[in-house]
Amino acid sequence: MLYLAFKAAGGRFALPARDVSEVTPLVRLSLVPGAPPALAGLMNHRGTALPVADLTLLLCGRASRPLASTRIMVTVVCGGRVIGLMAERVFRTVAVETGQALAPDAAGAPFITGVLTRDDDILQLLDPAALPLSEIFAHAHPEHPEADLQHVAGSSAPAADAGPAWPDTDIREDGAKRGENGGFAP
Repeated sequence: MLYLAFKAAGGRFALPARDVSEVTPLVRLSLVPGAPPALAGLMNHRGTALPVADLTLLLCGRASRPLASTRIMVTVVCGGRVIGLMAERVFRTVAVETGQALAPDAAGAPFITGVLTRDDDILQLLDPAALPLSEIFAHAHPEHPEADLQHVAGSSAPAADAGPAWPDTDIREDGAKRGENGGFAP
């Protein structure tokens, strides 16, 4: 089976590639009042308000950083519901043969279905349908597409209620920031 590997707070994880329909750059997200911390916001995905969950927060306890490498994986989870899953770096696909992954030793994390060790590294395989997303779906209200999302998908004019700007190219993974001339300085 093919998996899409990503980083979350230094840990390496992977989702089944069959469940990920696309990977998008980080865009401006619209905040949802009263939402749980793992709901980073809503993104305008092809005219639909798509809830975006912060996988780094769900898996590792801290929020994703808005790095140049931060991405949103548009993923189908249980019941055919679609959600964006944000991670600090989506870096490759990995083919995993049947029996190659070790059984997980994570009773407190039922969404981890296996562990793959390769090249002195550990990759934890996830089941997106088992991720703790019910609270996020309860607060996301994707059934109200009339919400003000006109500035969510890259408009240069800021919306008053659009939430924090998540620039996808202003900070590199190594911490370098974009300078006035448009280049990166260490």
